[in-house]
Amino acid sequence: MRQVPCNRDSLSLFCYGIIGAGRIARHISRYFDLAGVPYIQKGCRDLSSQEIISTFSECEILLVVISDDQIEEFIKTKLGFHPKSAIVHFSGCLSLPGIQSAHPLMTFADGLYDLEFYKRIPFVCEKNKTRFTDLFPALQNTVHYIDSESKTYYHALCVMAGNFTTLLWQKLFRGFEISLGIPHESAHLYMQKIAENLILAPEKALTGPFARGDDRVIEKHFAALRNDSFCGVYSAFAELFGKKLEKKND
Repeated sequence: MRQVPCNRDSLSLFCYGIIGAGRIARHISRYFDLAGVPYIQKGCRDLSSQEIISTFSECEILLVVISDDQIEEFIKTKLGFHPKSAIVHFSGCLSLPGIQSAHPLMTFADGLYDLEFYKRIPFVCEKNKTRFTDLFPALQNTVHYIDSESKTYYHALCVMAGNFTTLLWQKLFRGFEISLGIPHESAHLYMQKIAENLILAPEKALTGPFARGDDRVIEKHFAALRNDSFCGVYSAFAELFGKKLEKKND
């Protein structure tokens, strides 16, 4: 169990209980450490309701930072009678009646970040629930509020953009090194420039045969990928882009 003393000399108006010991829980704890926010942290494994009450007796707000598929059952069975004023989870997809949520719009690796980076992370919360600033008065992050019914769509967009691109870059790295003998580091500058172009001018960032409408090159790509497991991925994007062009020309 980790603990930062719950004294009222802190910038925070609350002492928080962090339930969970995974990657996001470690990042939230690190952010609180750097921001001087008092908290008590303990993993959720085999944690009974009575242990929760005794461990987090000084905590006004409990943060449930565990796997999405465990959150609802854990809150129902372990926190159903907890006397605290607020329970907050960090799932980007889940919405529970009477439970607060705050999803950090960020990817979290094993390595921890510095305070300035944590302060730049936007949070996405649900409308018609407790405001982020009331739950976390010591944090100054940008916050966006969406309808509870829109959370699944929001999270699907995040997963597609963040994780699907990661899969494509991992494919490129493996293809370069295993099939072509090119170190994957040689693609880093290319990857960085694509990200920069997307940030600076997202509508103009697309390049290559799709941007040019070069069907001959696209057909050659299909032939080269014919026996590759990612051929279907290329085909799906080509079909999607074709439909986009048809709509644009209508």
